[in-house]
Amino acid sequence: MFNPSLETINTNLENSYASFLDEKSETVEELNPYISELRTVSSDITRIIPLDEFRKFLNERSEGTFDKTIYKLILKQLGGEYLPATSVLQFSHAYQAVEERLASRADYLRDVLQDHRSNLERLRENLLSQRSKEKKNLYGIMEGSELKLTILDMKCSA
Repeated sequence: MFNPSLETINTNLENSYASFLDEKSETVEELNPYISELRTVSSDITRIIPLDEFRKFLNERSEGTFDKTIYKLILKQLGGEYLPATSVLQFSHAYQAVEERLASRADYLRDVLQDHRSNLERLRENLLSQRSKEKKNLYGIMEGSELKLTILDMKCSA
């Protein structure tokens, strides 16, 4: 019984993908812009490379500021934190998917923030409108308001 290794299956899949792309007018880089950047890790986009090489590349590219959370999301997209290696092609697809998901989330949060700002402005306008309707007397107390005081007179006997 033939039981191919994961690397063999991976290579066959990527070769099929590369053949598919050869038949199309788009290049791999046109479909995924991250591939051209990641070619500095390996010019052969189907070669299996340790994930640590990708992490080093991303960290160097961002001058040490690459977000570890994003890297963990990429690993999760690839199938887990314990994956030892992958190809430039697979990593670029995972990277692109994570970036698209983060961009979508950022757009959503911008919309939510804009809604909150609009609500805040509306509430501010309502408050100013209410203040302008209030008339205050000489002592700064709103006209028509009532002040009630209860005076308690308590004496202590010793």
